[in-house]
Amino acid sequence: MFQLQQFRVGPDSYREEFLLNNPGLTFDFMKLILTLFVLAIVLNGCNPTKSLEGSGNYELLEPETFAKLLEVKGDSVQVVDIRTPLEYKRNHIEGAININIISQNFKRKVSELNHSKIIFVYCQTAHRSGYAAKIMVDKGFEVYELKGGYSAWKEQPGFQ
Repeated sequence: MFQLQQFRVGPDSYREEFLLNNPGLTFDFMKLILTLFVLAIVLNGCNPTKSLEGSGNYELLEPETFAKLLEVKGDSVQVVDIRTPLEYKRNHIEGAININIISQNFKRKVSELNHSKIIFVYCQTAHRSGYAAKIMVDKGFEVYELKGGYSAWKEQPGFQ
């Protein structure tokens, strides 16, 4: 007729059994998740260019405006690509110099730039360039940042 099934008291799955046998692991994992969550909130709210807007020495430019000003300003500008050397080697805006923002001597190299020239700065997606622009403005430079970075630059009409 009917057979009785044997029921196990305790965890319903191997995952739950693993977690019960390793309680420290779950606590560490939860600490990691919470830390990453807090870090994401803090970094999202810490846009360094917000403090630069309206300063007179900084402007965030759309790719089209960035390109037009580069053309108009000519020799009075220096274009700075702050991506890694590998990113720079793959592709960059013509005439740009590479100063890697994650190198230990980034601030020193920025200080060595010509203070009489305007800096046009960019990275890949305009996340790192905001931090670079803040450093440059703090060092007394006039800075134009490319909104959307190189990714936006290559999407503009007539890109070569």
